[in-house]
Amino acid sequence: MTTTEVIRWDTDEQKALRQLAADFTRKEIVPHLDEWERAGEIPRELHRKTADAGLIGASVAEEHGGPGGTALDMLAILEEIILAGGSSGLISALFSHGIATPHIVSSGNTT
Repeated sequence: MTTTEVIRWDTDEQKALRQLAADFTRKEIVPHLDEWERAGEIPRELHRKTADAGLIGASVAEEHGGPGGTALDMLAILEEIILAGGSSGLISALFSHGIATPHIVSSGNTT
């Protein structure tokens, strides 16, 4: 990418991804967030639901088992979760895989 290249945040795909993240947050997260934050944990099932919705690992390339999105796609998801009523604590707990995933992808080794 050159310095004159423009990165688009308003593609149809980007809008759909943002809508998906917002809708998911309002339905699956917001009604339970206070309870989870008081307990200091989120249910494991939330990880599965989030993955099934296509929101976990959104920036992992297809050749590594991901959907082929970009870091901007992941950023859009995180932004929409916050805007729809999620919290930074929830994001930290739900997307902690983001710490290890780049290293696993880089090494090509899951063991």
